[in-house]
Amino acid sequence: MANVTEGEMHGWRERIKTKLGHPLPGFEFRDPTRRIYRGKLGPEIRRAIVANDKVDMHYCDLLLADIRDLYKGVVMVGTLQEIIYAYEIGKHVVTINNPNDSLSPWISEHSHRIVHSEDDAVAAIIAEANPNKVPDFIPQDKVMC
Repeated sequence: MANVTEGEMHGWRERIKTKLGHPLPGFEFRDPTRRIYRGKLGPEIRRAIVANDKVDMHYCDLLLADIRDLYKGVVMVGTLQEIIYAYEIGKHVVTINNPNDSLSPWISEHSHRIVHSEDDAVAAIIAEANPNKVPDFIPQDKVMC
């Protein structure tokens, strides 16, 4: 989460929670930004970041990753690793990407759904939580499986 402001880190996450109606019964949000490390990161802090993020992913059913700023030069090495790790341990992965950005095959192959807006991400989360009821408002031309 280097080179991003607190607002950039928390903003989209808070908007998703609000759109989902947080607190949502039966849902727990594990936000990695609750552990912010600034400044020089020694070996112990680096290990703690990765270990704590992995623990969070093991407890989660779904990982939502926002990579819309990736092609604007924002460093997202951790986010990209988390997408692959979550997929590999059997978690459902929803990735938000800009519609006109080229997408790495590594990301597309390790995402169950790629969406292009926060509203589409909310719809994908609801669909995953209720697999028998897909909301009418999912724009089918924007959601790729």
